[in-house]
Amino acid sequence: MKLDEKANAACTSRNGRLIEPNYFDLKMIAVYSSCSVRWLRARLVDRMHPLPHHRVEGKLLVKKEDFDLWIEAYRVCQQPQEVNRIVEDVLSDLFSAQART
Repeated sequence: MKLDEKANAACTSRNGRLIEPNYFDLKMIAVYSSCSVRWLRARLVDRMHPLPHHRVEGKLLVKKEDFDLWIEAYRVCQQPQEVNRIVEDVLSDLFSAQART
């Protein structure tokens, strides 16, 4: 059974309805986030911004809401001025290339 199939099976109740778990193990959070288990495991002990988690008798669990808040700190938003500069650079390169041909 593939990991995605396991995720779907874990989210299906006995009556066939989809349920959304509140806690994920590292394999499930890897599927949810498209991050590798290895990368996530390294984030658990990150000194600057550790991934919040629970350890229940050796089992690592990450609360979905905690993960969403944690990953939000890594969001990158370019300032509009930066986007404008990039567009202007690309267009000027394009027009100068067309002028040479």
